[in-house]
Amino acid sequence: MVKKFFTLNCFFAVMILISTFFTACSLEYLPHGELIDTTASPNNEYVVNAYLCSGNATTDFSIRCEVVDLKTNKSRNIYWNYHQEDVSWYWKSQDVIVINNIELNVLTDEYDWRNY
Repeated sequence: MVKKFFTLNCFFAVMILISTFFTACSLEYLPHGELIDTTASPNNEYVVNAYLCSGNATTDFSIRCEVVDLKTNKSRNIYWNYHQEDVSWYWKSQDVIVINNIELNVLTDEYDWRNY
């Protein structure tokens, strides 16, 4: 009985660690922040919104950018960078934007400072 209890507890502990790791490395669960700028794609199919996320007392500011598909109104985070308070960007093509010198295809790419 004790062995079964110990094995079950170890299993749940490992599952919690795995889920915490994948949640921490995901762009899905980022702080919302305050909207600081918006830019539309050259063909007006997408809008990219930039948000300044507060650093609070123990961390620095960060920038989060999301792309919104104007046909479906769906959005997803494409950019997350730490130690930044402003955003500079330009559209390189209909689907490619350069955010703070990081080139991203808004259909497929993501930049997360934690992975670099």
